[in-house]
Amino acid sequence: MNHRSRFVRIVASMMAMVLIFLCVPVASSATAINTTTQITYTRDFIVQNAVPVNDWNETVMYSAVGFFNLVEIEPFIPESDTTSALTTATRILALISVGELNKETAAENPEVKALSDLQKEDGSFGGFYETVYSVMALNSCDAFFSSEKAVKNILSYQKENGSFDIGDGSPILSTSRAMTVLSMYGTDPAVADALDKTIEYIRSTETEDGLFGDGRCDTFCAAMIGLVDVGVTVTGEDWGKLANNLVKFKNDDYSYNMYTEDEQFSSTATLYAMAAFDAIGRGRSVYIRLMEDGELNQYSLKDYMPFLSGYGIIALVAVAFWVYLIFFRGRKRNEKAVKRND
Repeated sequence: MNHRSRFVRIVASMMAMVLIFLCVPVASSATAINTTTQITYTRDFIVQNAVPVNDWNETVMYSAVGFFNLVEIEPFIPESDTTSALTTATRILALISVGELNKETAAENPEVKALSDLQKEDGSFGGFYETVYSVMALNSCDAFFSSEKAVKNILSYQKENGSFDIGDGSPILSTSRAMTVLSMYGTDPAVADALDKTIEYIRSTETEDGLFGDGRCDTFCAAMIGLVDVGVTVTGEDWGKLANNLVKFKNDDYSYNMYTEDEQFSSTATLYAMAAFDAIGRGRSVYIRLMEDGELNQYSLKDYMPFLSGYGIIALVAVAFWVYLIFFRGRKRNEKAVKRND
C-alpha cells in the first residue's frame, strides 16, 4: 500500500470518528438552543409581569438566569441569625448567588464560620434540610467542615424504597435535594449505591402520562434537576424525553401551570420550569454550580466542554486535511515537474 492510499484511509477513518463523536456535542447544542429559547421567553414573561421574589431559593434560581440584571426587583435575602443553621445556610447561598459573597474570601466570613461551628457530633446541622443546605453553603464557600460525617448523616435519611422521604409531603423534592448534594461525593461506594436507589425511586413514581408523583410541575422539575445532577440524561429515550413532557405545563406566553389542566399560571411552577431547563442546558443545576464554582451568571469551562470537544475534533481533521494537501499534493507536483524535466 503506497503512502497516499494509507493517508487517505487515515483521513477517512478520522472523518468517520468525527461523525460519531460529534453526535454528543451536536445533541447538546440542539438541547442548549431549545432550553435557551424556553428560558429566554419564560424570563421575559416573569420580567413583564414583575413576578416578585419570595424566598432564598427563588433568589438562587432567578440569579441562575441573570434575572436581577434585568429588573429593579430586590432579591430576597434571609435575615441574619447565626443560631439557626437553616437560616444561615440559605442566607449564605442567596448572598453568593447575587454576588455579595466571594468564594475566595467567604470562608473568613463570620456567618460562614458560625455555620461551620453549628455542625454536631453526628455530622448533622440539625434536621435533614438544615444539613443538606449547610453542606451546599459550606461547599460554595470552600469552608471547613466534616463532609464525611455530614454525608453519612444525610444517607441515614434514605428509606428502603430509595427516597429521602422526611414526612413533609414532598418526598420527590427532598430526594432531589439529597441527590444534588450527594452527587458531589459520588466516588464513595455507599453514596454511589444510594444514588442508584434514588434513580430507581424516581422512576417508580413515573405516571402513565410521563409525569412524577403528584403530577405537579414543581415536583416534576425537582425530579428532573435531581436526575441531571446525578448524571441521568433526561432527554434520552429511557426517560421518555422528559424535557418534552415539561412543556405540557406551558402556556402560550411561556408561563407554566402547576397542573397540566390548570388555566391560571403559577409563579412557582414557572420559576421551577426555568430552573429545570437551565439545569438541562448546562448539564448541572444551579445548586451544583454554586458548590463547584461559588458564583452564578458566568459560564465555566465545564459548560463549554461539549462544544470544545466537537470543535477540537474538527480542528484535528482540518489539520490532517491540510497536511494531505501540502504534503501529497506538493509531492505530486514535484513528481510531475521531474517527469517533465526528464
